[in-house]
Amino acid sequence: MLFLFTKLYEEYKRVNSWNPQERIVLYLIFIIQCIFLAFFVPVWDILTRYIPINRTIFLLIVGGFILAIFTKGRKFINNKLFKRKGMSLLIDRYKHRSINRVLLYVLSTAIPFFLLFAGPLMSVLLNGGTFWGMRIEGLLK
Repeated sequence: MLFLFTKLYEEYKRVNSWNPQERIVLYLIFIIQCIFLAFFVPVWDILTRYIPINRTIFLLIVGGFILAIFTKGRKFINNKLFKRKGMSLLIDRYKHRSINRVLLYVLSTAIPFFLLFAGPLMSVLLNGGTFWGMRIEGLLK
């Protein structure tokens, strides 16, 4: 993943896009939020099976975590990658490796979609249900 983020940052700098540092930080925050949702959906599904929780509480918890990830995570990633020169170390580490530009763009758009589908898929595999028209018996039933 670090290789992908590094090459994506280099591509942003190559095409002279607006603020490549901010773009890569926002992309990393989006990936972290997708990972959070991918793990939170099955956990929430299991919790609601055994503990009756209001939907409003669910939305407040998810909104709070996403807001915290966006604000605190953005500062953390910006500090680690750019203020402490972490990105320059990654660029030096991966300067002899290359990736096809089309493959880089496909991977950078496919990873968030995969992560967003991973949460509901894990939830259906654990609790049972229907996923893309297939009836699946859950592992916890």
